[in-house]
Amino acid sequence: MNNLYRYLFGMVLLTLATQVVAEADSTANPENSQQSVITRLLPDSATVSLPWQQSLQGLNLTSVSAERQLLAIRGINPNHASVLIVIRIDDQQSHDYFSRVNLERTVAPGDFSLQLDLAGLKTPAGRYLNLDALIDLRVFSAVDTDTKVQLTQVQIRAAKPLVGVSNPALVMDFGTSDSPVLPGVMALTPAQPLSNRIRLQGLLRGVNRPGPEPWLQDGIAGIDTLSIPVTSAMLAAGRFWQLTLFREDVGEWENLPRQHNLDVEINGIHYDGQLSSEQRAKNWYQQQYLSLYEQAAAHSPWQDIVQKRGLRQQFPLDISGHSSIEIRFLGETPSERYVAGLVLQPIESSLSGVNDGNLLTAVERQRQEYFQQHWHVKKTLPASLQQAALANPERIASNQPFVVRYFIDSEAGLKETELKNVQLQADIPGFRSEFRIAQASWYREGSQLQLIKDIRHLKSPESEYAAGQYLLHAFFYPDNSVSAAGLASDRAATKHRIRFVHQPDSDAGQVEIMAEHTLQRLPMTLDYSGKSVGIYLDDNPALNWFDEFRPYRLAQTYCDLRFLQKTGLKALAPPLVTPTADNLPFWQQQLTLYQRFYPQQDLLAYTPYKRLKAILNTEGLQRQLSRIQNQPSTHSHLYWSIGDEAQPGQYDEIHRDAERLHSANQVASLTSENARLTLKNEVSPLKTALQLNHAEQIVLAESGDLLLINHGFEASHHDIQQLAQSKKVWLYNMPKYRHAAGLMLWHSDAQAYVQWHGRMPTANPYDPTDGREADYQFFPPQPTPCSPLPDVDMRLFELMRGYNDLAWFQWLQQQSTPAAEALLRDIQQQVGEDWQDVASISSLQLIRWRKAITRLALSL
Repeated sequence: MNNLYRYLFGMVLLTLATQVVAEADSTANPENSQQSVITRLLPDSATVSLPWQQSLQGLNLTSVSAERQLLAIRGINPNHASVLIVIRIDDQQSHDYFSRVNLERTVAPGDFSLQLDLAGLKTPAGRYLNLDALIDLRVFSAVDTDTKVQLTQVQIRAAKPLVGVSNPALVMDFGTSDSPVLPGVMALTPAQPLSNRIRLQGLLRGVNRPGPEPWLQDGIAGIDTLSIPVTSAMLAAGRFWQLTLFREDVGEWENLPRQHNLDVEINGIHYDGQLSSEQRAKNWYQQQYLSLYEQAAAHSPWQDIVQKRGLRQQFPLDISGHSSIEIRFLGETPSERYVAGLVLQPIESSLSGVNDGNLLTAVERQRQEYFQQHWHVKKTLPASLQQAALANPERIASNQPFVVRYFIDSEAGLKETELKNVQLQADIPGFRSEFRIAQASWYREGSQLQLIKDIRHLKSPESEYAAGQYLLHAFFYPDNSVSAAGLASDRAATKHRIRFVHQPDSDAGQVEIMAEHTLQRLPMTLDYSGKSVGIYLDDNPALNWFDEFRPYRLAQTYCDLRFLQKTGLKALAPPLVTPTADNLPFWQQQLTLYQRFYPQQDLLAYTPYKRLKAILNTEGLQRQLSRIQNQPSTHSHLYWSIGDEAQPGQYDEIHRDAERLHSANQVASLTSENARLTLKNEVSPLKTALQLNHAEQIVLAESGDLLLINHGFEASHHDIQQLAQSKKVWLYNMPKYRHAAGLMLWHSDAQAYVQWHGRMPTANPYDPTDGREADYQFFPPQPTPCSPLPDVDMRLFELMRGYNDLAWFQWLQQQSTPAAEALLRDIQQQVGEDWQDVASISSLQLIRWRKAITRLALSL
């Protein structure tokens, strides 16, 4: 009973403390109070324009201060647009780009401030700077600007701790010896798991991820026990304390650690972890993997995403009668015994001071300040969204999939700003339709620390939407139960109206029209044969993480292929398991499925050879390739990738790999004491594929049967024509999907265009800040896998538009009327000879050409 009263009293105090913490002054700037200046590299009264350079010789920073040193830069961007600046730091070992620090940051118009932890800066080669042998600091703009960016302050400062020496409270940032540390916070690493305040035991493993900010991006896994001695100073500060643990490993690349059981025991009292469950796989997928599924750009990336990560656990503690706070982590795996950060503070102490009382708020403020300094955020939607309706087709062929979409700002354009019962009204003979809605979310472009607000994630419509900005998206595809040729036999074009409506008052039965579009269905069909457009598709990563999920992999692939079939696109690089001996039955099932969908289509096996090679020695690899080649033939048009944008040092190995694959059908033998296996030479060699993104990689062409090239290869019409005389050539991964899949593919001798990635989420699929680069996923994961109405990224339909462009250009090329020949000449003259010429053509020009071609088709 005493324990119960103690717990309830602690909860009351914790609630009061939390209220005070939440009401703390968020406008205070702790920078000056928490840092002392070591050296001023730019005098306080000076203002300089970029580029700027300063010698750092003679600075022995490790001997100047025991605290972490921060490079603090303040300045002004007087331009109306954001500017990318580069911070370059050389030490005595620097001699080229890869041996010095080259840090890029985008600064918005107006005042900006940056703080860089010097001890955490790495060169592109992965080396840390020698802080006692620094040579030079340079800051410059990466691009020319109308007005030069100015620097107003450049200093090296020592970060003072959030917790003073006399304060018994604790703030600890867990991580590796070389991972960044939140400014002003003590670091704890596996190399130094003991201190006078805290002790760790277990098989400790430091974790360092490319996360959003230092507090969450690193931690320590495998902690069995954490012990904090109760000191007299702690008892003097108060009997009741609040312990906050940040437990989430935010993951990276295509992996989000499975943290099911976060149970802990503190001084003998058991606390349930928030993710413990009997149906672990299902609930983890729904609760953790899809925790940000409803992510919307409502406020800022910090509020909408980053602040919600961490898996915080808070515990009120009564430390009286205890010599220490003993924490046992009860998770079964190292990732379930993981801590990223710890805050321990007295509940009964004064909470008015930022440094001494309100530590949790101070940590959150430091995290937010770091994030806002280092991540550039563009909060306005792309202007192209406002013009989304311009691409809606005026005329369609009877077998052409198409989309009609409208951007809606309900507050600006509708009587009833809240949307209810949104519906699509359309009836086009020979077509079926799917209706989706998308709202603004946060996205990352490439690997830069830049976030943009955009509308891409198309979902099944909900019953109600708050006032805001939305994209209404209707996808129409040919109904296979109706003959497109029969529809095309009609002698006249037919007009059809498409409406988007909502019903503010369901009882009244009245609807409000939000958008309306009229188009004509032409009495003709397009020929989509000859060239292909598609994607690289892989499994939803989560399906490979749980035994109970693995049987659904092939079903999910089937659902993906069925949807792609509606668009005309293909999985040109489909999911393929690593074909080890154990996996060969499933490998055969996959190939059988692809034979069903694509019986004559060349397909790229992107990962199998590389993964097989990583786990087998040379002899074992050759034997396994021979086994694969001697399997019953289920798909004979498979090309094995042996080089993915290779560096010169890899060229010789790639040539050897090609020889190995081309000879995989030769007689191989396996001898042992009891067995001898002979494989017959009855089949053709395995075929190879190479991805080339630089002109110098042309020397690899002889080893590839299929060459995938992109704009980095300087893909000109002439180069592709030469390669296509002896090789199969595909285009891949070009910046403008519609241009590449349509105009570029049509104007070249390439046979296909393929775009990465169907599914490549980085860690949490809806957090763009938790990896080395953006989440690439045409099929975002959703709560119901294999849904009849799958979630789709809007950019997949840009590929489809390009494929339709290709079909219309090919149709035009087959026409012999003077008007058709004149239009064809005009288009060919503007297209030019290489990708740069194609990419320079505006999207509006593509729309004008499509209208001109379909207008010509209407007149014939």
